[in-house]
Amino acid sequence: MTRSAITIAVAGRRRIAPRRELGYASEPMDRATVERRGAEKPGSGTDRHMGEPAVNGIEFLASFLRTGRPHGIGIGSTLGEVDRAVRHRFVDVVDDEGRSLRRDYGFVEFYFNFTPGGAWVMSGGSVELHRLASGPDMAEEWALTTGVEFPRYVAWEAVRDELVRVPGAPELHVGDQGGFLEYRAAASDVSVIVVDDEEEERGYHVGHGDVWSVSLWAPVRAS
Repeated sequence: MTRSAITIAVAGRRRIAPRRELGYASEPMDRATVERRGAEKPGSGTDRHMGEPAVNGIEFLASFLRTGRPHGIGIGSTLGEVDRAVRHRFVDVVDDEGRSLRRDYGFVEFYFNFTPGGAWVMSGGSVELHRLASGPDMAEEWALTTGVEFPRYVAWEAVRDELVRVPGAPELHVGDQGGFLEYRAAASDVSVIVVDDEEEERGYHVGHGDVWSVSLWAPVRAS
């Protein structure tokens, strides 16, 4: 599938929708999968003004690791709160049972569960940085609408060095994931997956030592 089209699930079916059909959230969403069509142009609907300095993606990731709240949202945030925090075109995909939703912004995703009270509540999210190696245009569009500039490749060393300078930096626990290393911050429920294969080189995919993804997950509570 090319970057000019995205698969959308609709009532148990799947079809391809061109990106130009995608819009922004403005109204409450029901349990059906909805294709958004916004009248706004990319780059509008944010508090950032032209000429203001953008936020460095490395700094953004270090803050994400510390707080677990990218763009001021996190576990427990409602879909409406996400709508207000992130003004960028997207696709929403709801499962067949209508109980879980995945919002896909291209390389950033948020996951939601449908609560008994009738609201979509965030259960997790991820920044799939590896997608930028073959699609750097996604980072350019994200910078225009959110003010956060990500490079095509993100070295874990750069994130780690920035994290040292962040007040209240969390302790990281390292685990081997077979060709990857996971750095998990239990305090914020954020994990970073880093490529650990020395034969991997940068190109249309990330290389050795680069961040593959940064993910946020709801903590597992003992029953």
